[in-house]
Amino acid sequence: KIAQFRAMMKKLRSAKYAAVDTETDGLYRVNVNLLTLQFSICDDESYVLPVMHNDAKWTEEELEEILDTLKDYFEFDNKNKLHIYTNAKFDLNILRNCVGVRYFKNNVWDIIAGDFALDENMKVLRSITGEGYYRLANLSMQYGCTAYLTANFGKENRSMIKDVPLSEDVLEYAALDTIVPFRIFHKQLQRGRAMGYAKYQSIVSEQISDQIHTFSTLEYTGAATDVDYLFRLALPDSPINKLLYSTVDDFKNTEEVQRADRRLKKRANIPLEGLFGKIKDRLFKFNQREHIQTLFFDVMGLEPITVSETKFRANGKPEAKVDKVFQEKHKNNPVVAMYTSVSKLLKLRNAYVKSLIKMFGEDVDFNTTRRLRPTYNFAEIVTGRTSANSPNLQQVPSRGPMAKYIKRLLISTPGFLVIKVDYSAHEVRCFDL
Repeated sequence: KIAQFRAMMKKLRSAKYAAVDTETDGLYRVNVNLLTLQFSICDDESYVLPVMHNDAKWTEEELEEILDTLKDYFEFDNKNKLHIYTNAKFDLNILRNCVGVRYFKNNVWDIIAGDFALDENMKVLRSITGEGYYRLANLSMQYGCTAYLTANFGKENRSMIKDVPLSEDVLEYAALDTIVPFRIFHKQLQRGRAMGYAKYQSIVSEQISDQIHTFSTLEYTGAATDVDYLFRLALPDSPINKLLYSTVDDFKNTEEVQRADRRLKKRANIPLEGLFGKIKDRLFKFNQREHIQTLFFDVMGLEPITVSETKFRANGKPEAKVDKVFQEKHKNNPVVAMYTSVSKLLKLRNAYVKSLIKMFGEDVDFNTTRRLRPTYNFAEIVTGRTSANSPNLQQVPSRGPMAKYIKRLLISTPGFLVIKVDYSAHEVRCFDL
């Protein structure tokens, strides 16, 4: 009832801490609906507010009041010291999109950041378990809570929440998503004090909080993309493909590659001459590992740096690695240098043309808004740096023959400018030796 909502907001505004969580009908940033919004201001109860869930029975006027009140609450109308989240970046995005919040008054305490700041190296478990350590279900177990394992409605049912009534089981699940983080927050503070970690609260609630707020803005806003130009780059006569094909042809026309081609044909019992003279069709393929092995090690006699323990060539010898170490070692060899150039061009075309076209067909947000929204992370690497993926716009090439074509994809909307801000060798951590 609307009267209950008003009473809840009165308590929320004056609380010292508030844990916040959202339940949505998808994981997109724009094409998504806010089903429920949960709050906890203590460690044993939670408010579950149905917003756009089927069980919500608000009148149009009541829903307008709810959204306006929530917008004011997050922007300025509260006395909270900070807000507690799990994966705050996602929830902040949802509040921007579905509630219309323009900016947030409060710092956030993301319990993922809380554990990351205590031990950054636990992320390595992903390579062992296949799942991230910094997940609510796992973190709750680390602090002795088994509720997500015993609840009748669990994390595996999350995608169904839009289609099921808000029964006691569903409400319990929703409530846990704020009660458990609220308790973990206090446990993390205890661990920080026990470790003598003087700057712990500052690292999580100020430094990483600022990162998360920035990530939320970047992901929600996105990067305007010239999709028409993107599709033109995929055409055979596009400047990117012309450059790639020309570089590949130069590589294949080298004497060394032609010798490798003759050797490969001889092994395959392919005649070098036909009825009308020499056969010009090449057997050599750039993407065939055995062909590259033949070129560098059989024909050119280059020294391998490392060899594989599990991969073997057709002649039974271990396959030598043609990796960055090998290419750096032999970078002054013109054929190796050309191979490196072709590899880089192929990688860039695949990353910024082929993969983005595929994303345009699969990502509803990108398709409807024509804005790329990378996922920004702080818990993937150490030293306070950040990472981005899907796609990684932190590594858009600034130099090289393809750079100008790829940078041309990212455009400004009418009335705006694109600016670049960079810290050279900027680190946010230091050691006291």
